[in-house]
Amino acid sequence: MEDHRPIDPDAHRYDYYEDEIELMDLLKVIWKWKYLILAGTLLCAVGAALISLNMTRVYRVDMSVSPGILRINEDGTNVYIDSIQNIRTLIEAGTFDGQILQNLNMPEGRSRPESLGLKVETPKGLNAVRVSYETPYPQLGIQVLSDLNDLLRQRYLTVVMYHKKAFDMKQEQKVNELENLDNKIANNKAQIVTTREKIQNFQDRQQHVEKEINRISKNTDTLIAERNQFLASKESEKNTLSSLLYSNTIQQNISYLDTLRTTANYVKSNIYELQLEIEKLQNAIKDLESKKRYVLEETNDLEFKKNSVQNIQVLQPPRKSLGPVKPKIKLNTVLAAVVGLFLTVFLSFFIEYISKYKRRETEGETPG
Repeated sequence: MEDHRPIDPDAHRYDYYEDEIELMDLLKVIWKWKYLILAGTLLCAVGAALISLNMTRVYRVDMSVSPGILRINEDGTNVYIDSIQNIRTLIEAGTFDGQILQNLNMPEGRSRPESLGLKVETPKGLNAVRVSYETPYPQLGIQVLSDLNDLLRQRYLTVVMYHKKAFDMKQEQKVNELENLDNKIANNKAQIVTTREKIQNFQDRQQHVEKEINRISKNTDTLIAERNQFLASKESEKNTLSSLLYSNTIQQNISYLDTLRTTANYVKSNIYELQLEIEKLQNAIKDLESKKRYVLEETNDLEFKKNSVQNIQVLQPPRKSLGPVKPKIKLNTVLAAVVGLFLTVFLSFFIEYISKYKRRETEGETPG
């Protein structure tokens, strides 16, 4: 038989509002089960804290190194012993792990690990790598990173020594060049001393010649005056021999004066040439001194470049963290509390749903 009962128009609207979950209903459920939620959250947090407190403390040991400089270019740029990427690859690939583990002094009762698991970072803006090692034994971590630094330096030691030796050879050449310049300067100075002695000898001779010229000139003037006086007297007619002697003596003096003047000019010419020679030697010494200063600058530049050749540089020596990095008790506790909160809230809604479902089933079985 067909059911001819009237249909209630608000029936579907009632079912819709019945199924809709309002915010107040959610808050009521949370408030109803607040103690369960609080207890579950606290239980998870306390459990995580206790577990974290009982875990082994792990410390981090850090070290920062940078590649050494091989040379400085003319434009001021540095040429490094290796790139930080290559150094990082060497460490991450475990190139040095075997040697480090072989020399590692493990605590009593602890076996050597198969690998170190070193972590490598490249700080932004720095031409360096930061190496970190996590271990429960900080002193062991310091030993590991110290050995790593020693092995890195040994790896690049040959390259460093090769470049230093190249600079040593260049410096040796410059030292020899300086010795040659010093010898030339000393020889020129010795020649100047010898030349000045020659000049002094010529000057002494010049003074002697000039005195002799002065003496002969006076003597000649006296003889000429006496001859003229003698020729003017009446006795000259009687004594022709005396007149002839005067004339011969005067001629001899004049000839001797010519010889002395020639000698004086020769001496002056020699003095002038020797002075020119001294001037040339002094200019040569100035040139040699200038070249010596230039060579000294080159030597100092080579010394600076040699000292600039560096092996791996330690920017920060191995240093342990102030506190343990693992376990992170606070973080674990907070995360456990959040997880516990979500679980207990979910559990509260699940229990509430089961309770309502059972109640509806019970009410549905009860006769109206």
